[in-house]
Amino acid sequence: MPVYLRKNISFSPPSLENITDIDIEDDFTADPDLLRDKLPQPYRLINKIIDNVVEKAWTYISKVEEKKFKELNRVRPPSYDCSVKLNLEKEYNATGLSDSVDGRYVFFGTSNGIIVLDALQQSIVTVWEEEKVDVVHIKCHLIGVQTYLLVTIDELGVAKLFIFQADHIFLLKVLNEQESATNKIITSKCEASAEGDYVGIFLENPSKNETWLEVYRLPRDTWLREMETVVGELQSIAQSAAQQQEEDVEGTDNQMMVGERRPSVKVLTPHTVGERRRSSVVNLLTVPPDDSSTKTKKRRKGRNRSSSPRPGTPPPLLTLTPGEKPSPKFTPPSLVIKIHPPSPITACTTTSLQSACQKVDSGEVIGTGQNHVLSGSHLDLRDAMFNHLNEKLLPYLKDDDEKEAEVIQPTFHFVPSSRLSPLGLEQPSQTGKPTNIIVWWTGETNIKHYSLLKTGKDFEFKPDLVWPICNKVKSTAVSKCGSFLAIGLSNGTVVMWDRYLGVEKGIVNIEEKSSISFLKFLDSSLSATESISYPPYKTTNTACLLIQTTSGCQYIYNTSLQTLVTLQVITEEDDDVQVLLSTMKAVPELLLVVSKDGSLILKDVVNGNSVCQLTLPKPYSLTSPWEPIYCFGAGGQMLFVKGSYFEKNEEGGLIDLSAVFIYQLRSFPTLDTYWQHSRELSTEVIHPTLDKRINSLLRYRISQQASRKERMQERWGIMKDELDVILQCKETSKHTSRTTITPSTYRSTPPALR
Repeated sequence: MPVYLRKNISFSPPSLENITDIDIEDDFTADPDLLRDKLPQPYRLINKIIDNVVEKAWTYISKVEEKKFKELNRVRPPSYDCSVKLNLEKEYNATGLSDSVDGRYVFFGTSNGIIVLDALQQSIVTVWEEEKVDVVHIKCHLIGVQTYLLVTIDELGVAKLFIFQADHIFLLKVLNEQESATNKIITSKCEASAEGDYVGIFLENPSKNETWLEVYRLPRDTWLREMETVVGELQSIAQSAAQQQEEDVEGTDNQMMVGERRPSVKVLTPHTVGERRRSSVVNLLTVPPDDSSTKTKKRRKGRNRSSSPRPGTPPPLLTLTPGEKPSPKFTPPSLVIKIHPPSPITACTTTSLQSACQKVDSGEVIGTGQNHVLSGSHLDLRDAMFNHLNEKLLPYLKDDDEKEAEVIQPTFHFVPSSRLSPLGLEQPSQTGKPTNIIVWWTGETNIKHYSLLKTGKDFEFKPDLVWPICNKVKSTAVSKCGSFLAIGLSNGTVVMWDRYLGVEKGIVNIEEKSSISFLKFLDSSLSATESISYPPYKTTNTACLLIQTTSGCQYIYNTSLQTLVTLQVITEEDDDVQVLLSTMKAVPELLLVVSKDGSLILKDVVNGNSVCQLTLPKPYSLTSPWEPIYCFGAGGQMLFVKGSYFEKNEEGGLIDLSAVFIYQLRSFPTLDTYWQHSRELSTEVIHPTLDKRINSLLRYRISQQASRKERMQERWGIMKDELDVILQCKETSKHTSRTTITPSTYRSTPPALR
């Protein structure tokens, strides 16, 4: 390539007055690379590209080396392996796990029904079977003495309610029964209140593109009475069947003694059918695997042969067809309220101003903004003005086709009455029970409160209370007592409310560049309170809120101390983002999290240190690092985790070899200090009544009686000295000389003016 150089190039020298301003250091070259002449094109461009590539590669290598160095120097927590492995058959693959509130049982949602497992003994209690029912979600609620309500959702989007008591499990209600094959109504979310008083289900109709939320009142007390009757009938039927079997055996023995030869008949009792089913469902293997077969045989031999009949087997005298399950009919739940998602605000359709003003309320209560007097032409004019003012920025906005379709789902909480919604607050029968429901939809800026005590034929009514928020709501959390409500916003702000008193507890700005993704109220024993000597009763409400942002940072906010503690900060270079799962029931100081590589870690929620790590045996891994299938059992002493593993067969397909692993948390040495730690039972809500305050003041006064006598005697002694000082002051005041005041020698006005 030819190089062209200009000829007769002359540079004018600087003027004399500017020569002194030139720095002498500029005449010297400090960089040795500048001694060489500049390369001509295109070699200069090639050199620049190569230098840029080398610089980027060196920067990447430095980051990798720095990451490896940090990983080697990181203090790793002790690692523990699982102690028990549950190998389920292929047709009983675990798709969901849930523990009972009291820690007695663990409920398995499988591909063919539900399995109830004893948490301590790891033995099958009962099985509810139905073909092609893949239970993907299961949740347990304690509604009575060893009586449990199960809320399940299968893969087809059908929500069902079950009841479990005395080793029997029955179907209560199918919440979204399919009326026709063309008009299917599916659900993706179904949650019940803590004690099973209400249940909320989110329904979708894909054919009509409709979604709504339905809330049902569950007849819990009626179900308990009906369940006692059903269990009593099953026990009487089992006893009569056992007596009939004994009589048949005695008659057969007598005939054999006479000499009649009869063919041998095997009597198939309900217990034997259930035993065979249970033995074919699960195969328990303990670690190490060498002793698994012998221990499994001993466990099978040691089973109780006199247990009650299991569901899924035909109870005698209830049905004569073997294999048919008893299906008693229970009282159906009643619909309370039906809530639709918020519709977009449109123009006022009325033609006259008078009719438009009649639809608008007085404005005393904050509403959703649907009733207004803005016409369509006015809204079009506002849009045109906005487009005119932001004409240069409009091309950078995403089109409607490019925007991701956001799935609108409701988030709801069942809460008791409060000062803001006092309906049911003064009723003793509603004390501690949920009487309201808080609902907000995805992408909405309003939080709506609905009362569950309203009666009427119309199930679609307006919210009793609307809270407008300045930003989009991303997450919410309600304390165990239902008094505190935390709201996480898209701008990284958390708003806390005391619902009982109707006051705002505070606004905390966590981060500006990320939104709030997770909120959870911790146990009240972890919240530190200020020691106040007087008054003698507690006056502050305490709560600890666990916060996680979309960037992965974790914080704890204490409402009583008004402090924000940082547990983990994720920088741009660090990509080890953890997913918060839940805290242990027996040990609230421990928090179960999942790291990015899929490992389970027990973390101290107070200081943020990792206590221990739970590893799955190779080649198993978590089903999903962000939503693993797990649950605690036996009051937090055990952890059940599903591990997934797929193997290719000869035809090239995948064989699911998943298993459930059990960790004996009680046997981990690093957790001994947490198990031995004593915890004080404290309540989050502290609202002492007038009688409690008066009684506390009287007790405080009686306890201070002895010290009050000492203070009175000391005060009388001091009073004598004070009287002497007062008398001395009076005597001195009498003898003091007083200065006489005479008229002034200067006149106030000149004589000429008189």
